[in-house]
Amino acid sequence: MSRIRTICAAMVLLLAVAFTVSAETIAVRLETTDGNIVLGTTELTFVKFESSLGALDLRVRDIQELRFADGQVDALLLDGSSLHGRLAVEVWPVKTKMGDLKVPVEKLLWVGIGATSKQAAPRGAGPSPAPAGGGGAGAVEGGTAGEGSAADGRGGAGGKDGSGSPAAAPQPAEVRPPGGSADGGAGDPTPTEGSKFVQRRRVALRSSISALAFASDGRTLFVLNVTDSEVDVIPTSTFQVSKRIAVPGKGRRLSVSPDGSRLAALAENHLVVIDVAAGRVTKTIPAPLGATDVCLFGADTALVTTDGAQSASGFVSLSRQAPIATVRSGLTGWIREARNPRRLYTQSAVVYLPEAESASSGASVPVWTEYPEGGPPTEIAVSPDGKWGVSRVGTVFRLGRSLLGDVRPFTDLAPHSVAVFLADNRRLVLFVPGGAASTYEVPSFEKTASSTVGFQAYAGVASLDRNAAYVLGGQESFRGGPPTGAMGATGWPVADLYELEFPP
Repeated sequence: MSRIRTICAAMVLLLAVAFTVSAETIAVRLETTDGNIVLGTTELTFVKFESSLGALDLRVRDIQELRFADGQVDALLLDGSSLHGRLAVEVWPVKTKMGDLKVPVEKLLWVGIGATSKQAAPRGAGPSPAPAGGGGAGAVEGGTAGEGSAADGRGGAGGKDGSGSPAAAPQPAEVRPPGGSADGGAGDPTPTEGSKFVQRRRVALRSSISALAFASDGRTLFVLNVTDSEVDVIPTSTFQVSKRIAVPGKGRRLSVSPDGSRLAALAENHLVVIDVAAGRVTKTIPAPLGATDVCLFGADTALVTTDGAQSASGFVSLSRQAPIATVRSGLTGWIREARNPRRLYTQSAVVYLPEAESASSGASVPVWTEYPEGGPPTEIAVSPDGKWGVSRVGTVFRLGRSLLGDVRPFTDLAPHSVAVFLADNRRLVLFVPGGAASTYEVPSFEKTASSTVGFQAYAGVASLDRNAAYVLGGQESFRGGPPTGAMGATGWPVADLYELEFPP
């Protein structure tokens, strides 16, 4: 009888152990596309994973991390294997200190499991670039420019998602163009498998960048380098830094004059004017308190906007180094320039510019009109023909050509960090959180392709004469800035510059 009792006790103990194993909790960290970070545990034991290899039951504790983008998932396993496909589940259950949550899989950007859950998502999370030789796109070594997407040739850095800096999580290997170099040498195209773009070249800036601007001739890029307090001049012909122009203070916004001879930068409390040919600062003008953006739209005139709370916006004469007109209301926030017809879109109004201004015409104050029905919620990228604008939250606006300030919502696309209208005027590329890009037809705005670029985009400008984009990208998430996370000593994201071509 004692032996029977001993056997029964052993069986009960084994059943208890078995139950404990089956109900084991696994530490997880979930990051979502709208910026939420969820820490907790899950009792999920297996997940169904559908790939070209068939349907698989993946054991959760064998997974290191999951990267999501456009409905696709890359699963990185502890044994070094990786799978590409989709999860056949709708929610991911998590036990947290706030209670039990069921996070929709469609909202996931990244999931770290076990030891990986103690780290932040590696930036550029989303399906990883393919390895070198296998058609991967993008170099992701190094560290995603102030606000949002710049498809109009003006400066501005921005992004969408902002959490902390990456820890020791594995980073994808750097991909270099065949025959080229990681620091921007020209090489043969490096296509991403199944994508609709080709990465041509890369400049390894490895610096904190706050703004990117494009000369009107389409031949020169200007990068506002906060790490080194300088403007880096990059001709598109060589795609290498040809000149470094020192800037006093930490610059945050940048604009190019219509003839490309001057730059204007907001640097701390000053408007800094730069002679490009001479490679030096020629004027330093006090900026109004709360200055948010600048646009050098004439031979001698700049618009400097403010937040509207601390001081008024105004039109500034560079030669006089003084305001020529102050606007108490109606011109605030960000500025985006359209070339056809020439006008400026701000947070609150449209400014109508003369088609041309000679160097001798002197400073002038253009006409401007407030939006009659409210303007875009965030700054917009403007199409080359001036008919369309898209804000970072994904709203597409039809841009009227009258003097009524008519900017009307047309449709909604995905939220994104950077938007670029290509030179053919028929395609729009949205760079979304997670290191992916989606292409849309214009004017139907139907999605035609999705690709993995392998970096988080912060700012971008379109080539003026071919279907290419120049994009600042890196591995940090960035909501628009400066960010609060550790993204370099300056607080701006560490970025490199990429040239991406989008064939017909």
